[in-house]
Amino acid sequence: MREDKKDFLGIDYENMPFAMECFGISYCDESYSMERNCAHLTVIEYVISGTGTVESPKGTFHPSAGDAYLLRANEPHKYYADPKTPWVKIWVNLQGKLITPILDAYGLTHSMYLPKLDIQSFLQRIHDIASPDDIDIDDAMDRCCGVFLELCQHIRNNLNSGELEKPVPRNISLLKEYLDVHLEERLSLEKCSEITYLSVSQTIRRFRSAYGVTPYEYLNQRRIHTAKQLLQNSTLSVEEIAIQTGFMDHNYFSKYFKKKVGVSPSRYRKQF
Repeated sequence: MREDKKDFLGIDYENMPFAMECFGISYCDESYSMERNCAHLTVIEYVISGTGTVESPKGTFHPSAGDAYLLRANEPHKYYADPKTPWVKIWVNLQGKLITPILDAYGLTHSMYLPKLDIQSFLQRIHDIASPDDIDIDDAMDRCCGVFLELCQHIRNNLNSGELEKPVPRNISLLKEYLDVHLEERLSLEKCSEITYLSVSQTIRRFRSAYGVTPYEYLNQRRIHTAKQLLQNSTLSVEEIAIQTGFMDHNYFSKYFKKKVGVSPSRYRKQF
């Protein structure tokens, strides 16, 4: 596999309004695969040629030439090239304080497959702005942010109304972001209420309206997903995984895992 790639190292991504972690063009082979459990970056990719698979909370898709996809930060995802006709893709990985609120404002509130939506020119403009070695980083990021706004508007304007969701209120999306990074902590409804500046009942109702589940159900979904990743990719014991994912009682963890996944953690691990 070959990549024409540029990284921006040493940037304070979390405190910048808009920042690119990296961008590039990937000339994939049959071994190409990328999996992120809870990355703090948003991925936008356009398939120039070939085909592959994307697994996200919204489903499994098979993008091919002319298709694009958006993968939201803090949502687990996996994508990989077809072994017979692997991808060539142009892409950007984004961070910064403005990314989430901009996507939410345009109704792009979840990871999505964008079939036959040509966004290559937008991504190429971002590449052209950020590629020179002597660029002023702050100026380049500001200019790229402008292109990103145009790109979000282009996506929104080319989606069916049924594919767009009402923007998630910022206080509710902040609660989701908090849950994403505090999987190991016991859920406190009082803390949730503090984050949203709403009553507990209002918090639960509005979170369910935005994401289809209560905060507690969402947190447990993320915990089980993380547990599955650790069982597949680590040598941690079941007891250690239970603790890392917020289940203080590993016996309860094992029972709950089996209820949701269909097999015990130990048996699940043996499948890989």
